[in-house]
Amino acid sequence: MSSSLVFAALFVLGPAPDSGVRVALLPLVTDASVDEGTAERVQDQLQQGLSRGGIDLVAADAAGRACREAACIREIAGKTGARFVVRPSLVQADRVFTVELELLSGETGHSVATSRDECDICGREEVAAVASDQASMLRDKIDALARPATRLRIDSTPAGATVWIDEERVGQTPLVREVLPGEHVVRLERGGFASEQRRLDVTSGLEHGVKLALVALPPEAQPYRRGRKLVSAGAAMLAAGALTTVGGAVLLALDERQYQRRCSGSDVDVNGTCRYSYDTLTPGAVLTAVGLATVAAGVAMVVVGKRRPHELQAAFGPRGVLIHGRF
Repeated sequence: MSSSLVFAALFVLGPAPDSGVRVALLPLVTDASVDEGTAERVQDQLQQGLSRGGIDLVAADAAGRACREAACIREIAGKTGARFVVRPSLVQADRVFTVELELLSGETGHSVATSRDECDICGREEVAAVASDQASMLRDKIDALARPATRLRIDSTPAGATVWIDEERVGQTPLVREVLPGEHVVRLERGGFASEQRRLDVTSGLEHGVKLALVALPPEAQPYRRGRKLVSAGAAMLAAGALTTVGGAVLLALDERQYQRRCSGSDVDVNGTCRYSYDTLTPGAVLTAVGLATVAAGVAMVVVGKRRPHELQAAFGPRGVLIHGRF
């Protein structure tokens, strides 16, 4: 005996009715090789298996035997008030029986789960037992699908805060989000306010509410103000660095050039070389190095000032401007 079970995902919001989930069972579809007694026994086991566990099972009329289209399934669900419709079939090839149960959504008419099992060289009672097992498996899936979703309802004062769940950005408050049961970390961020974080342990099938009051930061601590100050300071350093670099380049260019105002008469040798020339290599190199370093620091400060505070941070250290964070 081999067995396979294939399920498609379906999220159903809202609690199940107190009377149980209503399921419509279509008449068993068989081929010509299945005798009437075996078909009746299988149908009976399906009814008994699906009726357990709080399921409100209703039988569809005989016309449902030929119901293959989604519109037909929706029509049957509307007539019976069923949330799901089960379409069973029994096929015999030689002495191998195949029992298949297809679970369809009463709302869409589409398949959401399929349970299939084969019985080799089986008698009537053995085939009925296989049908009963498949009904039990499908009933468990119906229970899972009918269970309400696990959700987080997140709000903040003031509203409009960016919501992060487990380091994933999911939207802004107010927000309702479906999550898996278990532990989650919720973080709220909003410009001009201190970020808030909570660790929650959510229970399956329940809706958990989180409302956080964000605390306003003082003006000097607000990220956008710090960013503007960094950009302004960086721009000033860029200008100063550029001027210093140009000055250093000029001094480097003058190095060893003749000082024309004192290059006449006895100050010029027979080869026409003046003994007076500029000696600006050292100061030119120093100014150029300082200018380039200042330009680099200015660029870094402008970049940091325009980035979000939690991505990049800058500080002055003994070796210059230090930048750390996520790039």
